[in-house]
Amino acid sequence: MNKFLTILLLCLGISLATFAQDKKVETSEEVAKELAEKKAEIRKEFVKTMKSKIDAMNKVKNSVALLRFAQDFEAIAKKYPEQWEAEYYTAYCFNLMAYGGRDSIQRDAAIEHAQMAIDRAKKISAKNPELMLLQAYIYQMTLDINPTTRQKRYDPLVRDFIRKAKELDETNPRIYFLQAQRSFFSPDNKNGLDDSCPIVQQAIIRYATYESDNELTPIWGEAETDYMGTVCQEVEDAKNNKTEKKKKAAKPNKKKKNPYKKAVK
Repeated sequence: MNKFLTILLLCLGISLATFAQDKKVETSEEVAKELAEKKAEIRKEFVKTMKSKIDAMNKVKNSVALLRFAQDFEAIAKKYPEQWEAEYYTAYCFNLMAYGGRDSIQRDAAIEHAQMAIDRAKKISAKNPELMLLQAYIYQMTLDINPTTRQKRYDPLVRDFIRKAKELDETNPRIYFLQAQRSFFSPDNKNGLDDSCPIVQQAIIRYATYESDNELTPIWGEAETDYMGTVCQEVEDAKNNKTEKKKKAAKPNKKKKNPYKKAVK
């Protein structure tokens, strides 16, 4: 009897433990589902806020307006600390301000803010090709402020971050824009547009075919690529016209018979 009771109690204990474990698993799954739904809701709210700001930002060029947008993106980043895009666009605004700065001191100050923002974004999303490409763009802008003293330090950094981004996503058009820009405007490019235009053409194709699941994917570089493409096309057209003229000049001129001249007998 005691043995039977012991076995019964043991079975009951196992059943209760199993029930408790199943209940625990069920509760964990419910919590995970709730967290995922909450995360999706926050992301949706964040994307909606960011899209309106990005659309407005893309229409401005002056430093005063860009500073205002940079501050807006910084505020959004504080509200949504797990989303990297707000810090990304903060850095992008400051980088554009560096391009339009009045002097090297002002431009370097903007670059410093851009670098701080991109560093914060990297902590949120470390292996991110978009962040790597913006970092390369920031380094390129830093170099351009004073090429004579900064070429040796920053040129390898630009190349390195473009390479890293390409290893993660070789379809990203900003890879080819940065490469094209560096070749197109480089005083060290001895072959000129003969070297640059094929890269420009590749960038144009990449922008036309690139697709991303992220609604906040940047568009920078596309307008500049189109400009370089226009220049390349004009040069190509000029070459073709010159070639045609040479071909015509090389052909012997056959004298046409004058239908109005009487035949001499």
